[in-house]
Amino acid sequence: MTIDAAGRGHNPAGTPGGGQFNGHNRPDTTAAPLALAVPPAEPTVENLTALINALPANAVPDLTFVDYDDRLNEQQVDAYLRGDDDTLYDSMSGWVNEQSHASAETFLRDFCQERGADYDDFDADEQLDLRTAVYDKDTSDPVGALVRNTPDQLIRVPLVAGAGSLLTPDDDGRWPDDVDPRFSFGGNSYEAVHGPRVKALEDVLRGHGVTITPQVTEAIDDIVANGPAHWHEAVDLDVITYSPVEELQSGPADGISLHPGRKLTFEGAEVVLIDRMNGSGYSARIPGTLTTTITPERPAFLDSPSKSDRGYGWDDVAGVHKPAFRPDSLTSEWLPEPSPELATT
Repeated sequence: MTIDAAGRGHNPAGTPGGGQFNGHNRPDTTAAPLALAVPPAEPTVENLTALINALPANAVPDLTFVDYDDRLNEQQVDAYLRGDDDTLYDSMSGWVNEQSHASAETFLRDFCQERGADYDDFDADEQLDLRTAVYDKDTSDPVGALVRNTPDQLIRVPLVAGAGSLLTPDDDGRWPDDVDPRFSFGGNSYEAVHGPRVKALEDVLRGHGVTITPQVTEAIDDIVANGPAHWHEAVDLDVITYSPVEELQSGPADGISLHPGRKLTFEGAEVVLIDRMNGSGYSARIPGTLTTTITPERPAFLDSPSKSDRGYGWDDVAGVHKPAFRPDSLTSEWLPEPSPELATT
């Protein structure tokens, strides 16, 4: 019998022979040997942590869940507007930590089991190491979700704190015509008080990019005529707007960005002059463009929160229809971050 190239036996007549193994292909001894399968790494905490660190983005499900009707409360809105990330995150830390812990453990029990380990067999420190690796992969954003769920708010943007400071005597300390226009008493005529106040507000708005047209002067005249009788340190001039909170955040709340503030450009802004001590005031729509800047030191704030040390808000005293205070338009942009040289000095 001879063996052909396919490894089959043939009798002298050339016919494939019979037999138990005749017709079976024999191993190719010239082929490279098969590589041995690499056994899986031992499921130690170190190896499991390395596997978690190597997971692609979004391989770990969101660890926190925000329901559709969850939103920022008043204290959280004010902290967000100030860019006060410490206060904001502290107010949320309880439920965020609880959800993150539970979600991470749910993920880790399945993850470890699939790799031949039992998460509950590890000690507390080892479990913490594994959870920390999962936390580092978490892409959930509870603050962002709450902000998106929060409806528009009635918010004030400061222009002048203490309107009385806008009215000053001459260098010699004397008031023109011996009339102190901050106060409408003591025999001061309406004209003697009204004119300087209108001019003072025109100067303020001009400094915020407002073109003083007859329509603007008319609006200012209404504010002065119907606003607080006396101008003192608790009489403020503010833009009052019904807007999304994310448009009026004074400083980043991510603890990373270094934007020093935000530039706001209003078209058709409502401006209010209000006495925070007694609630007297008046608001009017200012035609045209008004620009201003907010910073964490001079932030926007809720007009009439239920708990506040600012005194009266405009909604507190007037019971306003809030959507009526929406400007014609609002453009909001972060101020540039300082250069690295300035940021480190």
